[in-house]
Amino acid sequence: MKNKMIKMAAFAAFSVIVSFTAIQGAKAETIKTNNIKAVIVAEATASDGALEAVSPEAVNASSPAITTTSPAITTTSPAVTTTPPAVTTPGGINEGDDENTTGVEVDDEFSVGGVFYTVTEIKSGKVYVGVSGVVNDRATTVFIPKKIKYKGNEMTVTSIEEDGFSYMERLRKVVIYADIVKIGNDAFKGAVKFDRFVIRTTKLKKAGKNIFKNTSKKMIIEVPKKSLSSYKKLFKNKGIKVKEIRALKK
Repeated sequence: MKNKMIKMAAFAAFSVIVSFTAIQGAKAETIKTNNIKAVIVAEATASDGALEAVSPEAVNASSPAITTTSPAITTTSPAVTTTPPAVTTPGGINEGDDENTTGVEVDDEFSVGGVFYTVTEIKSGKVYVGVSGVVNDRATTVFIPKKIKYKGNEMTVTSIEEDGFSYMERLRKVVIYADIVKIGNDAFKGAVKFDRFVIRTTKLKKAGKNIFKNTSKKMIIEVPKKSLSSYKKLFKNKGIKVKEIRALKK
C-alpha cells in the first residue's frame, strides 16, 4: 500500500512537470509566432513604399491587420506655347501701296459715249485710261475728251492704244482734247479715208510705228502753235508722208 501511494505521488509529480513544460513550450511558440508575424507585417508594409509602425501587440495571431498607403503622385504637363508663322500671300498689296477702291482693274475695257477705253494705270486712287476703239466701226468722226466717268470714278485719258482706230474704212476725222502722252503702233493703220487729225494737247511725247500707214495721202495735222516744231519731228516717217502739219486756229 505504501509503495502504491509512493508511485501515485511520483506519477502526479511527473504529470505536473510535463504539463508545466508543455505550457512553457506553448508560450514560447506563441511568442515566436507573434514575432515572425510582426516581422512579416513590417516587410510587407515597407515593400509598398509607405511604412506604418506596427507593434507586435497590435498583430492578432488569427487575422493580423496590415495597413498600406500608396504615395500620392502628381504630374504636371509643361506649358507649350507656339506662335504661328507669318504668312505672305503672293500677289497681295505691297507695303506702301494704296488699296484699290475704284471698282476697276488694269486692263479692264469698257465703253463710254460710243468709245472703248482700257484701264492703263491706277495710282493713288486715280484711274488712267487709253482709247482702244469705237463701238461703231463705221463712224466718220471721233472726239476724245480729257476725262470720262465710269463706275463713279473720274478717269483721265492719256493715250490712244495700239490698233485703236485701225481699218476703220469710213473714219475721216479725229479730234483730241485729252492730254494724251502717247499714240500706240498702227493706231490708224488701214483707215483709208482718214485725212484730218486735230491735236489740242501739248503733252504728246511718243508716236508709235506706222500709225498713218495706208491712210489718206491728203492727211493734214493741226497742233498747238507752240508745239508745231516738235510735232513735225514726232510725226515724221509714220507710214505716209503727211501733206501738212499746221498750227491750230484759235
